[in-house]
Amino acid sequence: MTLPASKKRILLASLLAAVGLLAASCGSSSDNTDSTPQITEPRNTLSTTSGTTDSDSSMTSTPSETSTTSMPLSTKTIDPRDDPLNTATTTASIPSITAIPPTTTTLIPPPPPVAFENVDPSESDMSDPPSPDLPPAIDVAAGWLHTCAMHKGGTVSCWGSSFFRELDLGEPYWPDIPELIQDLNGAIDIISGADYACALQRDGIVNCWGDNAFGQLGRGRNFSDKTHVPRPVEGIDDATVIASGGLHTCAIHISGAISCWGDNAFGQLGSEYREVDSYYDGSYSPVRVDNIDDAIAIAASGSHTCAIHLSSTISCWGGNSYGQLGTGEGGTDPEDRSADSSTPVQVTDISDAISIGVGYGFSCALHRSKTVSCWGRNDYGQLGNGQIGEETSSAVPQVVNGITDAISLSVARFHACILHEGGKISCWGNNEHGQLGNGIYSTYTKDEIVDSGVPVQVFKISDAIAITTGDYHSCALHEDGTISCWGREAEGQVGNLAAICWLQTPLWITCDYEVRANDDRHRTTAARVDVVSVADAGAVAAGGNHTCALRGGGTVSCWGSNSHGQLGSGEAGAELDTAEPTSVAGIAGAAAVATSENHTCAVLENGTVSCWGNNSSGQLGNGRSGINRDDRSENTAAPVAVMGIDDATGIATGWDHTCALMEDSTVTCWGSNSFGQLGDGTNRSASAPVKTADISDAIAIAAGWDHACALIRDGSVYCWGNNLDGNLGDGTTSNSSVPVRVAEIADATAITADGNHTCALTQSGDVYCWGSNSHDQLGDGPLGCGAIVTMGCAQRNRTDSPIPLQVTISEDVTAISAGDSHTCALHEDGTASCWGNNQDGQLGDGTTDRSLRPVKVADLSDATAITAGNSHTCALRESSTITCWGNNQNEQLGDGHLPRTPQKVTGIGS
Repeated sequence: MTLPASKKRILLASLLAAVGLLAASCGSSSDNTDSTPQITEPRNTLSTTSGTTDSDSSMTSTPSETSTTSMPLSTKTIDPRDDPLNTATTTASIPSITAIPPTTTTLIPPPPPVAFENVDPSESDMSDPPSPDLPPAIDVAAGWLHTCAMHKGGTVSCWGSSFFRELDLGEPYWPDIPELIQDLNGAIDIISGADYACALQRDGIVNCWGDNAFGQLGRGRNFSDKTHVPRPVEGIDDATVIASGGLHTCAIHISGAISCWGDNAFGQLGSEYREVDSYYDGSYSPVRVDNIDDAIAIAASGSHTCAIHLSSTISCWGGNSYGQLGTGEGGTDPEDRSADSSTPVQVTDISDAISIGVGYGFSCALHRSKTVSCWGRNDYGQLGNGQIGEETSSAVPQVVNGITDAISLSVARFHACILHEGGKISCWGNNEHGQLGNGIYSTYTKDEIVDSGVPVQVFKISDAIAITTGDYHSCALHEDGTISCWGREAEGQVGNLAAICWLQTPLWITCDYEVRANDDRHRTTAARVDVVSVADAGAVAAGGNHTCALRGGGTVSCWGSNSHGQLGSGEAGAELDTAEPTSVAGIAGAAAVATSENHTCAVLENGTVSCWGNNSSGQLGNGRSGINRDDRSENTAAPVAVMGIDDATGIATGWDHTCALMEDSTVTCWGSNSFGQLGDGTNRSASAPVKTADISDAIAIAAGWDHACALIRDGSVYCWGNNLDGNLGDGTTSNSSVPVRVAEIADATAITADGNHTCALTQSGDVYCWGSNSHDQLGDGPLGCGAIVTMGCAQRNRTDSPIPLQVTISEDVTAISAGDSHTCALHEDGTASCWGNNQDGQLGDGTTDRSLRPVKVADLSDATAITAGNSHTCALRESSTITCWGNNQNEQLGDGHLPRTPQKVTGIGS
């Protein structure tokens, strides 16, 4: 493939920069970094933002775009300068937070090692260094592979990549804890570029350090002038706001004029100015942006720049191949430069902007109404309007869904985040490395299941005062001056990974990583993981977002979500979610355990029942209940005894009701009864057990969200409660507050229910399911359709059924378990099959493809029990250990790892 001229120029500069680095000194600091996104705004505004890198020229299938950026291996070789122009920066808000996103990282086979002077990786100390004990942070700026914080007193610290000296370090490693930038005091704002950083001083001077291949340090010289010591930008002494665009930098003067310097390949400096170097378009020194004298905020990315005027309108300039200038021109062709503009042009239909952010081919604005609109590229859903796909890109502003209380905006390479009033954060767009903070990520560059075209809330953050976004990570500043980061951590930019790196040749760096207990780069949701610290399990139950195991001695351990106290540890709260099994307080002699969405129950050997967790509808059976499903006042994080039960032999938990099988083969239920799910002939909820009508010979019970079923000794099945989707299997969709017989089932040996569907296993080993089929959880897909859903099969097959349908499964089944929208079966040979929804990998076949019919769980041959939860699945194995797969947003897989959720940065603040 022939590279465009701009790409050749970049690669040449990268090569010269890397060679110059080695020639200068084998022991100088080197790091792999390439991105920039940042946007800052005047201090008198209300929000803080940062950006990412953006470059239009390399949006085709160049090495930079197609290469992977995940770092799952313990040792990796990285091209230190993939493609500088691929960086994109975005920042916009008032308090000023910077962020950066650079180019993608290309993995390649390593050449023979060349030792870095005075550094022996094999002898490197991989233990965690002592905490730096830095003052509380007052600002944070995320770059591509590094992050910086500004502290009280105007000092600055950074962590992550230091390949181009952006961290002011001489060591050849990438620290995962903050390092203080020397000789820098009195900073009032910071920004992080692709591989450099800048600080605005109180006197209006701008100091920059790091890489200077494109003159982004503004010192009148190019790549040979990189420095780890902060040095002033020439001719700037009255700056009020600064912004970084990956390979260029901009400052607003006190007069409202704007100066920019660095790369200008797309006209992003707002001027036609070009240096004379044949390979370079840009300026090593600040040049004035044409026709702007009233700017109050600015944001920059790899290929374009935007500014807010005093009138609250917005002007943009630079690359426009995706319509990111917002003029109504531009499209989806990265090679189309016809709509680019080297002079500012006005964005249409915006007259009330207070903050601006720009990313890789798209832009966003925060409005005075606290809403947000975005325009430009949308292949990852970065416009936030509910659509995903390059064809949905827009050259005019689109309203971001559901945002009405935003006070700060930050835009990165392919994602954006906003800070809500009250301190919560929402993000949208690309989520490849978990940069949206909702605990989900993917190993695929484009994964529409994991990416989000609408804002999703960042997990566990409710006290943020500022937000910044980097290329593939994000960070939040908390009220107490601490910082949390989430997303890609390959170079330590999230602040909780120990790494040591060394130079092999002028173009290659190798890094060894110490994988800590809370690092999850080595797994995907579709892969099986073993539950830690459990080797004596006798049973396992998967709930909504938590899991519990019955263990030796009759104890119970739970892990995952603890939002309602469902882990039984004595404490409740989402911040207490855990990836390690935790013993349920005061439970001994348990004989059975059952989990629901937010509560858990256990039958004890003496026939009593204890429950814990959510009690909004009286589902704990202790005579108390909340007012409604949102009322947590009666929840309990420690087990409480169910009233009046001393002869239970089985237990089943629904969404907010519970049922027990009694020794005399009757059934009692308690909790919500809005659909008649207690089966007592009424719709009155009960916070203490009531007897289910007409059941006197039951041998097993099961409960879905709002319905329940009993297996009768003669092989028939009776169900009651919600029947909207045919959950009761009686051929109707009418709810019933008393048990009704399931049609055509006369020889069942086991039953299971969850969500709005039910299944039965028969004496012949066949499986029948009925009810909701929204995700093909009934498993009756014909063999001709194949396991992976095609549109034709999906249209024909995704139909609810009020009567049992036979599951298309050829092997004998010994046990079944229904999840929210998937179902699993255990086979005689210890293997397992699952079918239905697979969005989170809950089918265990190593994919996230929904399946119309059973697919084998990968690498499982010794299972003795199977349990399906909301969107995860677990198997008990012959060794009495447990293996789980699927969604791990709340650590419900129990593998000791945390998902891509916010982690506190070491050593800053309290």
